[in-house]
Amino acid sequence: MADQRMPLGQWAMRQVSEDRRTVRALLPPLRLAGASQPLSIYYDMDAEAVDALMQRLAEVRSQMLPPPDRH
Repeated sequence: MADQRMPLGQWAMRQVSEDRRTVRALLPPLRLAGASQPLSIYYDMDAEAVDALMQRLAEVRSQMLPPPDRH
C-alpha cells in the first residue's frame, strides 16, 4: 500500500453550525493540474455521520500497533 498518510492538521473540523445540527470539515487542499490555486473542499456532517466516523476510526485504531495505553 502506498503511503497515504496525511500530516496532522491537514484535515480539520472547522465549525459547528448556528443551529448546532452540523459540523463543517475541511479536507486537505486538492491540487489540480493547470489550476493556479489548490481547491478547498468543505463538507458538512450531521451528528449521525460524526458518530459513524468516530466508530470507524475506533475500529481502525484497534487494528494498529501498539494498542493504546489504558489507565
